[in-house]
Order: sequence, then C-alpha cells, then structure tokens
Amino acid sequence: MSITNLVASFPDAQPVRADLVTASVSPDHVHLNSATLDTQGSGTLQVSGDYNLGSHSAELSFSPSNFPVRQLRQTLGAWLESPSALRIISQGLISGNFLTRQASSEEPAWSGQFRFMQGELVLPGLAQPLTSAQGRVEFDTSGLNVDRFSASLGATTISATFHSNAEPGSSQRLHLDLSA
Repeated sequence: MSITNLVASFPDAQPVRADLVTASVSPDHVHLNSATLDTQGSGTLQVSGDYNLGSHSAELSFSPSNFPVRQLRQTLGAWLESPSALRIISQGLISGNFLTRQASSEEPAWSGQFRFMQGELVLPGLAQPLTSAQGRVEFDTSGLNVDRFSASLGATTISATFHSNAEPGSSQRLHLDLSA
C-alpha cells in the first residue's frame, strides 16, 4: 500500500508531511516502511514500524536529523509518550535513533542514542541550566548516560558526564570538569 503527499495533523503539534509512505498489510500485521517526515523546514524525521493486530503491540523507530528537541518532544508526544531522555534537554538540535516497544495497554518502553548540539540542559542539582551544550546520550528503561558533553555554566566552560538510574529512589551522578 502506498500513500503519496501525506499530511497528518495532531493537537498541539505542527503538521507532519511525507511525499511517500509505504506499508505492507497482512491479516495480523502492519509494517510501515521507512518514511521521511518533514515538519515545516526544521530537520527531518525518519519513521518506520510494525504493529501486530493480534497482540495490539507495536515497535516504532524514529530517527531525527538536526531536529529541534522541543519539536521532537511535541511530535512524539502527539502519538505516544515522549522518551524521558528528552526531559533533560530544553532546547537544541538532535540527531540519532529512538526505538519504542509497546504492548497492548502498557506504557511505551523507550531506548536509543542521540547527539545533541546547541542545547540547553536542565540537570538535577544545578541551580541554572547548562547552555551551548553538545554531547551524546544513551538510554533505555534502566537509565540514562550522557558521556563527555561540553557546555557553559554561566561564563565557565565545563566538560561533564551525567548518569541517572531509572529505579525509583536511585542516585544520580554528575561529574563536572571546569575550564578556566
């Protein structure tokens, strides 16, 4: 099955457009081939996925390229709950891969890795956001790692790592190296 010139609108989100979307449908399964979604000149978003009609389970892959983080949260949030890994970044651009698996009535289980640039990070324990941030994030249902990122804290340039465990009540680690 092919759909050309697709436009999808969701509440509180910018419309997404695709020149061509192809899918294969069988009696118990729908497979969405990789499609490029455009969102009004703000980077591209590749999406693909599978949906099992019998178990009502889905697996979706999203691959943004130089995509604004706020818009990615908004776009993903229009379809399902955005990954918690995006909560620490309040602005900037993202490129990477996000995978979600969701069974019937369960919450989505997100995993992935992405690079961020021109970002603003809001990390627990810091009184102000880190600006001009760039780095790499890996995450899954067990936690979040932001390794070797750089940013500005006021007028000071820092290099840092951040780790957060997803277990309730677990600790978070933030290691900062300050440059004069």
